Amino acid sequence: MKRPLAYITAPWSKNPHENAANAASYCRQVYDAGYSPVCPVLFLPLFLKDEIPQEHKDGIDIARDLFAKALKERGIKVIDVEEVESFNLLDCPQLQSI
Repeated sequence: MKRPLAYITAPWSKNPHENAANAASYCRQVYDAGYSPVCPVLFLPLFLKDEIPQEHKDGIDIARDLFAKALKERGIKVIDVEEVESFNLLDCPQLQSI
């Protein structure tokens, strides 16, 4: 059975180990609920150096691409929110059910 994708993130703290533990816990819960977790917080820091500006930007771009893929799989139209002056996720009924 193919599992639908679920994009996972976690609250950020100054402790990267705590961030990873929280994200892993969320991924497990989502997996147990029948989804395939996609969690950039867990794997991007393994090879990107956030203190290098270009790599920081690349990490953001990779995470956005993965988020867009997860949304598209659920049939939700993806827009570039940077191009929209006033965009409120709470106004999107499809996102409220995620």
